[in-house]
Amino acid sequence: MALIDPEKAGAIQESVERKYLDAYPEMKGKYSFHMCESADGLGERV
Repeated sequence: MALIDPEKAGAIQESVERKYLDAYPEMKGKYSFHMCESADGLGERV
């Protein structure tokens, strides 16, 4: 998990994929990259 600039997600995904597969070539097709947004949390209960 990492906090990243969403505008750089594509470049980060490509870099991570390349480096990960260089280190673990047997994992090709067995991993995934997911982008999500954080929520503001639970907030105040009324």
